[in-house]
Amino acid sequence: YRAGIKAGLKEVPVIVREMSDIDFVEVLVIENDKHEDLEPLEQAQGYQTLMKEANYDIPAIALKITKSESYVYQRLKLLELIPEAQELLANGKITAGHAILLARLQPDQQKELAKKESGLYEGWGPDRTVVSVRDLANYIERQIHLDLNSASFRKTDADLVPEAGPCTTCTKRTGFVPALFPDIKKKDTCTDPFCFHKKVEVFTRQWLEQKSQ
Repeated sequence: YRAGIKAGLKEVPVIVREMSDIDFVEVLVIENDKHEDLEPLEQAQGYQTLMKEANYDIPAIALKITKSESYVYQRLKLLELIPEAQELLANGKITAGHAILLARLQPDQQKELAKKESGLYEGWGPDRTVVSVRDLANYIERQIHLDLNSASFRKTDADLVPEAGPCTTCTKRTGFVPALFPDIKKKDTCTDPFCFHKKVEVFTRQWLEQKSQ
């Protein structure tokens, strides 16, 4: 309509479609998703809108956009990026692949990796460049992820740190939503070093107390 006015047209061909608010949201998001230049964060916000406004779940979204459930899970996870990481993605400093790896971490780890002197970068001084997605994944696996099967405490212990609960039902365990971590074979991997070390600390203290008695 606006383009027609600007072009001086008296008439324009239109298709009038009656639809509900939910129909409109669906068409808007699905059609928008077909654009090649759509930003990953825009995609994520669109999927979130479908879930909130049209009661879609992740399998339904995946079916509509003909993508895997893992793709939808990972896109939605981008909404948990800290502002610094969102800015890196928006400015093209990192790719969606980098951003997904960061989004799967806790905010503290994201903040550390967003710094110039972190494992996200290689080289020195002003010549520092962002590492490849594979190198970043390897760094996170070596430096941040922790194997729950080799922990000193029992991963099923719900009382060790009550506010954290057992590791087996924790949302920060890679096996809780396997589709979010399709690249990680070990499903008993902890993505929250702070919580992990807190449990080690409490377990060790309790063990020492028992020994002293």
